[in-house]
Amino acid sequence: LDGRPDTVFPSDAIAVYRQGWVRLENVTQHPAQPPQAPGWTPEVLLPGGPVEVTDTAVTPIWFTVTAAADTRPGVYRGLVRLRSRQHPEGILEFPLRITVWDFVLPEMASLPVAIDLDEEDLRQVYGEERFPEIRRRYWDFLLLHRFPPQRIYNSALPDLEAFAAYADRIRLYNFGVDFGREIRPDALRKKVDALAGQMAEVDRHPDWRRKAFFYGCDEFQAAHRDTVRTVFGILRERFPGIPTLSTTMVSVVPLEAAAIRAMNLDWICVLFPEYDAEKAAAVRAADPGLQVWGYICLLPWYPYVNFRMEFPLIESRLFAWQCYEQGMDGFLYWSWNAYWQEGCFKQSRRPLDPDHCGSYLDWSFTTMSKGGAQDNIHGDGRLLVYGVDGPLGTIRLENMRDSMEDYEYLKLYETRFGREAALRLCRTVSPEKTRFSRDPRLLREVRQRLAEALQAAEF
Repeated sequence: LDGRPDTVFPSDAIAVYRQGWVRLENVTQHPAQPPQAPGWTPEVLLPGGPVEVTDTAVTPIWFTVTAAADTRPGVYRGLVRLRSRQHPEGILEFPLRITVWDFVLPEMASLPVAIDLDEEDLRQVYGEERFPEIRRRYWDFLLLHRFPPQRIYNSALPDLEAFAAYADRIRLYNFGVDFGREIRPDALRKKVDALAGQMAEVDRHPDWRRKAFFYGCDEFQAAHRDTVRTVFGILRERFPGIPTLSTTMVSVVPLEAAAIRAMNLDWICVLFPEYDAEKAAAVRAADPGLQVWGYICLLPWYPYVNFRMEFPLIESRLFAWQCYEQGMDGFLYWSWNAYWQEGCFKQSRRPLDPDHCGSYLDWSFTTMSKGGAQDNIHGDGRLLVYGVDGPLGTIRLENMRDSMEDYEYLKLYETRFGREAALRLCRTVSPEKTRFSRDPRLLREVRQRLAEALQAAEF
């Protein structure tokens, strides 16, 4: 540490990853990207092990630095030295500079987020015996990236014992089961009766109840209105005070308080292109109990942001900036690990061993197998990779984690200087949903300005 040579940054807080490459065969061309030919693309982050360097390809090395809340603020300086078997003394070294600011981000993310972790797929891949420990590792991994472990589509009731161990670190949790948009009345009654026993246990923990919500009837259409109204009406009657959430289109449910309430919804979630900040504000003004969220899935396409691998990587960093600028009440994305679809079925049943898999991976992020209708879509609903001992990250997920941190910077700045001042800086990066900067230098500059202002204000 500058001025304090007796203080060092803990080495176990610096993780080093080598880059894993995956092959894309049919690539959708993005207007904001240079033309992409089929071939190998960087995506997976592989921990540990030697780095494979050749004279025919660039070999990225990824560093992740985590500063604990009690880390002494200041500037830390050190060296990174690369060694080889032939030259153990080192063949290259470069300086490493770490700045730790004198303010702390909240442990629990301020932006409500719901992204499904398909635990049933984990159970099938890793086996029943390993599942409890594997689930814990996935939950820890997501929380380390500022995302709550969440369930949206699971057919089974949640494991309350597993939730209890993490309850203090989770803002919201879906305690319901998958209420399909075409569910039959008898099936609905059975699910609600089963849910009642579990919710009785939730009610014994007031803090759990404050975190509870019910999600169902995913992306319902006009033909499903009666079913949706019935499902959420029964849930609201049986479990009063637990918010209900679903995704739909504004052509099905307009962004108007009366229309949302008529569907027995408390929170409505629409695609980013359909989110209207003025209408959402009017909804909240008319009924403060209502919320309007935004979501991304396979859509939207350019000029909106998305997490798909065809999109510029920086767009994975921009989603939370847009949530802040638009004033969204929450963000939903459909899956971390949708590897049950056809294009990934075989590979996802063979978790990768980072110590033996090399850098060029037999792993598919493609939505459908070759020749399928969506074999040119990559990474949709797939942001984690199955490793033999737990999750492996991706460069898109790392950028999403940084976006969640950026959101906290903006919220802290708002607390100190007001929302309008924070919006001015936010809009320097992303003034609108379809008009934003893809220049990482500008984003880093604005984040630096936020941090310097917070530190100067002795936040």
